[in-house]
Amino acid sequence: MKNFDVSIYGNLILDTVHCVSFFSHGHSNESISQYKSVGAIGNVIREFKRIDEKLKIFVHSSVGDDDEGSSIIFSLNKFGIEHKINIDNDNPTSNAVIISDISLNKRTSIVRWGACTESSFSDLYNSRWHHIMYLDTLTNLTESDLIKISNNGIVSADLCLNDYSQERKNWVVSMLKYIDYLIISDEEAKSLMSQNNNTVWRSYCDEEAALFLGKKVKNCCIIHTPHGSTASDGQTVNTFTTKFHYNKNLNVLGAGDVFASSFISSTLSGKNLVDSIEYAHTNTSNRIKIRGNENEKI
Repeated sequence: MKNFDVSIYGNLILDTVHCVSFFSHGHSNESISQYKSVGAIGNVIREFKRIDEKLKIFVHSSVGDDDEGSSIIFSLNKFGIEHKINIDNDNPTSNAVIISDISLNKRTSIVRWGACTESSFSDLYNSRWHHIMYLDTLTNLTESDLIKISNNGIVSADLCLNDYSQERKNWVVSMLKYIDYLIISDEEAKSLMSQNNNTVWRSYCDEEAALFLGKKVKNCCIIHTPHGSTASDGQTVNTFTTKFHYNKNLNVLGAGDVFASSFISSTLSGKNLVDSIEYAHTNTSNRIKIRGNENEKI
């Protein structure tokens, strides 16, 4: 059986990205640049390879039997990534239109979910680290799958929670006992913690959410924002700050993915939690500053 440094599961999606100078609702918006790219998994792979080209990476997901799926597989092969990509004849490849507002450092997306949400993970490959992307969207992921994965190496996960049912949120929380590191944004934390999406969110809520979720995971919950992050193991809470780039025209698309891959890479190299989070913030900030709105294909 092959051995990998990192196995990535889940959110395999084709993005069509439009960068705009200022996004205005209800009006035509001129695109500064446009490109297609493998989405979240592509962002993570790209940063892993920038940090350490020698990392052995494996991808396990699904695409549809369509042009978008063929494009994704072609990109993964071109980048030299080993994978098990199931071809789903009943569902299209997941795809999204992304609007990256350069002036406000924000992004908006319109997503059509498809094959990757139906992925099954019966096959397991030896890996030092397993990263599950958009855990909450994987309808076929079972508790048995998570038990097998968690017995095979370190497990991290992120989420895409927005307006899921409370039942689905409860399921996610119940599965966190198999996750070593939950790495989510403050918006995802707000959604996961809310009852019927009515919770008023204040700055201190990040600490409360991290403390609550830190008790549910095996190791630590990390809630990141453009200004820093909050991490908790369920007992103590650590806060980290990062320099926020005011009045800078930046393409922040994929910042959370860069943060996750930076944290994982640093932890795999033997760094402790504090050093790995600080490195993740520094590397993400530097990456966002220098990349501009250029095409970042994988």
